[in-house]
Amino acid sequence: MMSSRLSTTARMPALAWLRGAHSAQESALIKTDDINQAKALTAVVDQAAANLRLPEEAVDEVWCDLNGERYRTDEWSYVLQRSPHVFRQEHGKAVTYQMASDCWGDMGAASGALLTMLAVQSWRRTYARGARALVFSGSEGGLRSAVVLESGPASHPGLRP
Repeated sequence: MMSSRLSTTARMPALAWLRGAHSAQESALIKTDDINQAKALTAVVDQAAANLRLPEEAVDEVWCDLNGERYRTDEWSYVLQRSPHVFRQEHGKAVTYQMASDCWGDMGAASGALLTMLAVQSWRRTYARGARALVFSGSEGGLRSAVVLESGPASHPGLRP
């Protein structure tokens, strides 16, 4: 990850552009009696997507660290109910997501970097559904983070935003 100027100086191609990023702390944690209403995850998704011109630049792909824990899946459901405008979806079809845990297991702290690389590789290998990807992850301690990436010219020359 580097600035456009440094990328040009180093003669390294832009595989993706960072369109937005945000982190927040969830106060209603797992293993407590608090009810998690996904306030932090909703905020990070909305803020990461704040620079997009919606609906034209809606998110095409979602890459996340969901791993089968019900409270995290419930959290994601709240985000989809509160912020459907962020995501590009076909009429009558649900927003889908990709997760590494179904193939590699829970990657813990490495999830964000891994998911980012998987999003870039989906453009390079031409199976991405579009030019923008949301990557989000969270910790048991309540930290939630999200980034919106856009395909760079070097990652998928035929894919246009």
